[in-house]
Amino acid sequence: MKLLFPSIQSLENRWSKPSDTLLWQLSQNESSVAPALRNTVLNDPDYQQLIKEPGNPPPPEPVAIDTRIQLPAWMLERVETQQTLRQQLSATTAGVGVMIAVDELDQPDGVLERDVPAPLTVLLRRTDGPGYWQGWYVAAEADYASVWDYVLQDGDGHFDPAITAMVQVWNPLRFRLPARYRVIGQLEASCLAAIEALAAEFADTAETGCTFVDPEARPGLVGMRQTRGNHTVVTGTPLGQPQHDPRCRYQILYRQVAALLDEPVKATVPVNQAPWWQNWLDSVERFAAELNWTCSPPPTVWVMGAETSLATRFERVIDNRLSIRLLASDTLKQLHFRLLTPARLELMAEVDNELEWRVALSDTHAEATWTIPLPVLEQGAVLILRDEQTGSAQQLILPGKALP
Repeated sequence: MKLLFPSIQSLENRWSKPSDTLLWQLSQNESSVAPALRNTVLNDPDYQQLIKEPGNPPPPEPVAIDTRIQLPAWMLERVETQQTLRQQLSATTAGVGVMIAVDELDQPDGVLERDVPAPLTVLLRRTDGPGYWQGWYVAAEADYASVWDYVLQDGDGHFDPAITAMVQVWNPLRFRLPARYRVIGQLEASCLAAIEALAAEFADTAETGCTFVDPEARPGLVGMRQTRGNHTVVTGTPLGQPQHDPRCRYQILYRQVAALLDEPVKATVPVNQAPWWQNWLDSVERFAAELNWTCSPPPTVWVMGAETSLATRFERVIDNRLSIRLLASDTLKQLHFRLLTPARLELMAEVDNELEWRVALSDTHAEATWTIPLPVLEQGAVLILRDEQTGSAQQLILPGKALP
């Protein structure tokens, strides 16, 4: 299997460490850092001594390059690319098809609650209410491209492939546009149409369960293909099994990274009131306990300052073989299922003894998403898990009145 660059370990390290700006603020004992974030860093022995040392200077200001030094050709090319891009984007502001970088999050109360270890990069898709945008996360690591990553090509627009190499169609987000951001690229309308076609295809396959797992796992391979809308796109290959494909860890990591920016519209909820989805989480855990099955969150990588994302309300892996994840936005509720070990499972959802949804999971069709109709949240449903190898079936009760 091809070695991917950079390594997944180096990416996880990049996003799990505090930023230089945060370390400087802590070393100066600034009160603008939220207590939870402060304690997280201060409890890490790797940073305790650095913060305690008095007089730590702030991050150095950029210095002029001595033009007498002969720079390598690749470095000169990078400088020229950046200068050209800045000129092309000098008058560009946030808009459809614009790529932005966010270096720090807004602090409406003057308190830093979430740190940004590295710039967050997003392709803006459409507005979604006053001040809010929908978009997709954009990343530089094209080696990790999956079949649902659009790998940018020459002619797709103005961008720097060293910073924005692919659009993660599988990683959408909705967020409030920060007061401070940098424009780092702009895509052509034809490119946006191709990305939208790929996104529609991804949504359709997630809905029907027709997503694919490559039994041989070929990370690092990209190629040209056609979408159902007859758009030519360059993507990676389907994901393999998690134990054999580092792109699975990569996607777990970047969902958490996107969650740094992904921020819901906060509703007024009594402090002691449990979230609307808690009853469903309780049901999943009770279901596993009654069958003496394991039930735990998936293995994740801690991301500095990350909170629960707008999309993922909970995720549990039951019996070490099936991931159940609840995703939600203001208008959409979904249960996403992913088979983690070789098996054949049939999933059925019944409402008032009527079949509402059905899908079969196997090694080649390992994922499925059920978009939950509003009446189900009110009336409840029964989720039936049938093992096609043993013929056994188990019922998971999803209670009603699960309305946000």
